[in-house]
Amino acid sequence: MQEQERADRTLDMIVVGAGPTGIAVGAEARRAGLDVLVIDKGPLTASLQAYPTDLEFFTTRERMEIAGIPFAIQEVKPNRRQALVYYREVVRRELPVALYEEVTAVEPQAGGGFVVATERDGGGRSLRTRSLVIATGFFWWPKSLGVEGEALPWVRTRYVPPL
Repeated sequence: MQEQERADRTLDMIVVGAGPTGIAVGAEARRAGLDVLVIDKGPLTASLQAYPTDLEFFTTRERMEIAGIPFAIQEVKPNRRQALVYYREVVRRELPVALYEEVTAVEPQAGGGFVVATERDGGGRSLRTRSLVIATGFFWWPKSLGVEGEALPWVRTRYVPPL
């Protein structure tokens, strides 16, 4: 769902991060009748796009369902491709998103709420919201173990398929 911009509008909620958690929070807030916008500096579900191509999730399709939208596949456990299709469908049905738009500042307001500054394609905007959810995930920030050799060029922090 494409975000329509109105300068005078105060959103009920802005969700920063368009991964599975951000999508779930935003979709449930929409179901509750809130005016929501999900913002991400990259594409929808960027972390899932970096998962191994043949990855199968450990959890079942029912546990991955969002906002009452059925995860309609034959298999009990979805694979990466199926999950990407599903999350895109949830967004298409339920959720205004602003992709490739980076949140550059968040300012709490004295009377409550926040002003969120964003940039996209060299231009910026400020959005007002009553509540803010940060759902940026952890995938791109792996935890260092502090062991010898972990910074060597052939050592990876996640699975990379062989050539």
